[in-house]
Amino acid sequence: MGSEMCIRDSVGAAAAAAAARDGGASASCGLVPTAETEAALALLAHALGCPHRRPVLLRGPPGSGKSSLVAELARRLGYGRLLCSTQLDRAVDGRSLIGMHVATGVPGEFGWQPGVLTATVRRGAWLLLEDCAPDAAATATAGDLGFGADVAALFAAVCESRRLPLPDAADA
Repeated sequence: MGSEMCIRDSVGAAAAAAAARDGGASASCGLVPTAETEAALALLAHALGCPHRRPVLLRGPPGSGKSSLVAELARRLGYGRLLCSTQLDRAVDGRSLIGMHVATGVPGEFGWQPGVLTATVRRGAWLLLEDCAPDAAATATAGDLGFGADVAALFAAVCESRRLPLPDAADA
């Protein structure tokens, strides 16, 4: 109970600071300020702030407010401009997330183009992965994911090692 109150207090204090910084404007992403919303924000803040700081999976039907909840928490904690969002589907592969070498304007020359995951990590931003599963009833098994096995393996490796695997030749 003590840590929950501390988290609620810090989320509330961050919200007050953000409102003062924004000239008192509190509307952000359309969340209705209810006790349930505040409790959900506190639980999400707690999950993200645990000692291990692991990624959090929010599941629910489309339109239930998962993305809005993350956006509101990011705004309250001062990460509003550091929230990147990307859709995951079967067209997304590990290279598009990490990055790849692409042709430059000079014939025969290639340059490193970071993917969304690499760019997000470099900025110290939050990454919101949208539509990770094809429907709300999906379980988090490889066969049910709405993206390829290489993406699932990439995220598993990143979450486990807490390191981003970049090719040796990538310009950091």
